[in-house]
Amino acid sequence: MVDDTVTLTSGVLTITAHRVLGTTADIMQEMMLQGVTDILGLVQSGAEGVLPNPNATGFIPSWIGQVQSPIATAADFSLELDAQLGGFLKRVTFLAQDATATRPARAEDELTALRLSIPERGIVVFQGSTEVKTGMLPMMPQLGVDDVVAYGGASAKGFYPYDLRTYSPTTLERIMGYDTRGRQTGYAKWQQTLDTNASGDDILVLTERSLVYQGRLSNS
Repeated sequence: MVDDTVTLTSGVLTITAHRVLGTTADIMQEMMLQGVTDILGLVQSGAEGVLPNPNATGFIPSWIGQVQSPIATAADFSLELDAQLGGFLKRVTFLAQDATATRPARAEDELTALRLSIPERGIVVFQGSTEVKTGMLPMMPQLGVDDVVAYGGASAKGFYPYDLRTYSPTTLERIMGYDTRGRQTGYAKWQQTLDTNASGDDILVLTERSLVYQGRLSNS
């Protein structure tokens, strides 16, 4: 346990890509056994109207984070954040935090409603109350730093995970996630309602994506 405050102002994560072990035949056989070949077929052919990519050979998992620092409350989904694009959006997790004198504490009264919209198409992929999402999470066996007064081992308040495959319209997207390939920034927006806000509060957003790979599967 560290009884102190550590502030990270910047950081760089370096990843070196190496070749995949095994021959191309070995890799393709394993992909077929796991059903990846069938999924690639949907991407390559553009099944059900998705963007076709005949050169796709695999998928690359990708995680990317965003930090929001609101300066005021926001009514009726008026706080907007551009969604991370470029692949299939599988899962997105929002974590609302209150600033305290010692450490951030999860906040249940900050982010109260959320929706994902596609403005140029005039559609809402989903929207709903974050309180409902909290009620769907499993109960926590231990108290969190901000749980002592309000709850006794309650659900993880301030923590909102969404699986976008649930809301996706095609067979491919229900497997891989909401398809944003070839789209420009601003195509999809997270629109949020904030009931409370104080100096230092923030909302962290983690997006899990699957990017299409078009390279060789092996050097052997």
